[in-house]
Amino acid sequence: MTTDTQLETCADCTHVQYPPRGFCERCLSPNVAESPVSGSGQVLSWTNLHISLEPTLRPHLPITIASVRLDAGPIVITYLVGQPVAGQSVRIGSIVDPLGQSVLVARSDDSTATAESLF
Repeated sequence: MTTDTQLETCADCTHVQYPPRGFCERCLSPNVAESPVSGSGQVLSWTNLHISLEPTLRPHLPITIASVRLDAGPIVITYLVGQPVAGQSVRIGSIVDPLGQSVLVARSDDSTATAESLF
């Protein structure tokens, strides 16, 4: 798992946002670029995905998907490794899913499971 979390950040007002928009949602500046941010945050809520229309994901079900408020500000939707707990501290990283797309994954510091175990 890559732990370098890159999110769109405004060069004018330093607002961090997700998902990327190409302009700052706070000050409307076009001066935004992806920059490294702390990948730490807290689990807000989660759900378990038991059915998928995507054939490449079916062998990996069930998969836990969580909303996480990052310390940098935005709320992100991620896959979650391990047992979810509301308020749990997690670190966000990214991996490549079976479809070849880079996806966000949250993992608690005390989890023994790895992000790569998702797929």
